[in-house]
Amino acid sequence: MNNALGLVEVIGRAGAVVAVDTILKAANVELIGIEPSKGDGMYAIKIEGDVGAVKASVDSIKSHQELINKIYATKVIARPALGIDKLVYNASTIGYKNKAKEVVLEVKEEVKEEVKEEVKEEVEEEVKEEVEEVVKEEVEEVVKEEVEEEVKEEVEEVVAAEKVQTEDNDELGKMKAVKSETKLKVKEVCNLCNDPKCKRKKGEPKSLCIQHNSKAT
Repeated sequence: MNNALGLVEVIGRAGAVVAVDTILKAANVELIGIEPSKGDGMYAIKIEGDVGAVKASVDSIKSHQELINKIYATKVIARPALGIDKLVYNASTIGYKNKAKEVVLEVKEEVKEEVKEEVKEEVEEEVKEEVEEVVKEEVEEVVKEEVEEEVKEEVEEVVAAEKVQTEDNDELGKMKAVKSETKLKVKEVCNLCNDPKCKRKKGEPKSLCIQHNSKAT
């Protein structure tokens, strides 16, 4: 320990509490705790701090009226040896144990908050990924529907165009057939009289023409 150590032995727990109150009010020192002795009802008060503050605190109880005949011994160690820590900070010290427990609880609380934050970030990341996946699936579904609709419209347009082309071809075929038939009929008319009633065809003997005799006359 780096601070000076102050030790006060007091008879009775009530006297120890009064002594602690007086010590802490006298100067800026920190209470390590009080350690009960096994027998005689004595308590060892342990404090630490700057050498001057520890001396002032220890001296303050010597003139306290309520502590007359209660103070058994006092001691100030300005530079405690390294190996003395185990005698000062131990589980038998009332207050020190509680302080250690408070420190542990504070550390646990800090770790708990850190873990909460880490878990929160992990959960947020997982939720974000899940949301992105869901959104991706929904977008893919919407895009798929839109593409299917566009493809359907394009197919319908192609089918309609083919239908129109087919109808046009049919109409053109009909027109060609009529034209051919017309040409055929035109060819079958007699080229001498051009009378549709004439049974003579082009190339046949002139005598077959219905107007042949009338012309000869």
